[in-house]
Amino acid sequence: MRTRRSSSTLQWLAADERRVLADSVRVADSFWKRLIGLQFAASLPGGQVLWLRDCRSVHTAWMRFAIDVYFLDATFRIVDARRNVPPWRIVRPRSPHARHVVEARSLEAAERLTVGLQTVFEACREDTP
Repeated sequence: MRTRRSSSTLQWLAADERRVLADSVRVADSFWKRLIGLQFAASLPGGQVLWLRDCRSVHTAWMRFAIDVYFLDATFRIVDARRNVPPWRIVRPRSPHARHVVEARSLEAAERLTVGLQTVFEACREDTP
């Protein structure tokens, strides 16, 4: 069996409970995709996040809205979280273990996403034939 691959077929889950943290994950896995990120976007739809792979800092230049920024280690554990980051900021992790970044709508899931939470990215079940 094959799973279709695209940026919209991933979900972000809490590893322990299999609780869905985001229904849709956009993946920025190249220099240009990471550089552009959410610049110029009017908003980030509810339930959607942007995963910047192999990224240790972010900027919010040219963004039109505030975001929450989650820094993940190599195992996708949240090692730092910054809430309600406004446009025109540079954000670096306080943890030296940060390897990836997830950007989410500001305060959308803040109570569920805490430092220390082990997360995982998985293909959506409905995309598996």
